[in-house]
Amino acid sequence: MRMTEVELACKMRTLFEQKITSYYFDSFKGSFGKVQAEVLSYLYDHEETSAVMMAEIMNVPKQHMSKIIRRLEEEGMLEKRTDPSDRRVRSLTLSAQGRALVRSHIESSNRHFREVTGGLSREDKEELIRSMEAIIGIMNKI
Repeated sequence: MRMTEVELACKMRTLFEQKITSYYFDSFKGSFGKVQAEVLSYLYDHEETSAVMMAEIMNVPKQHMSKIIRRLEEEGMLEKRTDPSDRRVRSLTLSAQGRALVRSHIESSNRHFREVTGGLSREDKEELIRSMEAIIGIMNKI
């Protein structure tokens, strides 16, 4: 019996978390929690956003997101910038230190990925990467 689209998506998410992304987020343990690592990762990919948008994206209450942002700012990982068109709005962006930290975790996780996939043939590795790129491209259209 074939799995439904939602079942496939859930299965894919579970497998990716077990085999790939858990290593990345676990690498922040001791310094930052999972949501803090997700905030850093999001800002690494998206350059900047507002605290309100970040709370919505992470599905975290605004008050809790404010605490996360404050801690990351105190640690020198991110900076707040006032929006010139609306002084009430503050944009969040990674500091140079935050960008370097995320980059080092990505590099370490890439090494782990290569270890995990070391038993695959070159063709299987290439197909996996092409498939991930295709899924991302398609999902960005939704």
